[in-house]
Amino acid sequence: MGNIKGTVTVIYDNYNNVLIIQRGKKSSVEWSLVGKELKGKETPEKCISKAVEKDLDCTIFDLKEMGEYNVAGYSEGSVLAYSGMIRQTIVPHKTIGGAKWIGKKDLDNHEFAEGIKKVLEDFFASR
Repeated sequence: MGNIKGTVTVIYDNYNNVLIIQRGKKSSVEWSLVGKELKGKETPEKCISKAVEKDLDCTIFDLKEMGEYNVAGYSEGSVLAYSGMIRQTIVPHKTIGGAKWIGKKDLDNHEFAEGIKKVLEDFFASR
C-alpha cells in the first residue's frame, strides 16, 4: 500500500445504484462520495464507519476493499476505496448539500471531484 491518507466509499443498493453527495452549496460543488481523512492509527474500516455515521446518520454493511485511488483533496497521498451497503433511510448531515442515487448510465450527467468518476467506473465494471 502507498501513502494512504483517507477513504472513500461507494454506497450501493440492491439494484447497483450508487449514492453520490455534494458538500456545501448545491450550485457550486462537484459530486463526490462519502469519505474522510484517516486520523492517527485509525483503520480504514473504522474511518468509513465514522464518515457514514456522521454524514448520513446510518450504519454501513458488507464493506469490500476496491483499491487505492488518487482523488481531489488528498494531494499528499491516495485514498483507499471501499464499497458497501446501507439498510436504512439516510439523514444527510447539515454539511451535505445534496445526495442522490444514480446508476451507471448517469455517470456522464454529473461533474465529479477529481478521481471520483474512476472509482465509480471501476465499481460498475466489477458488477
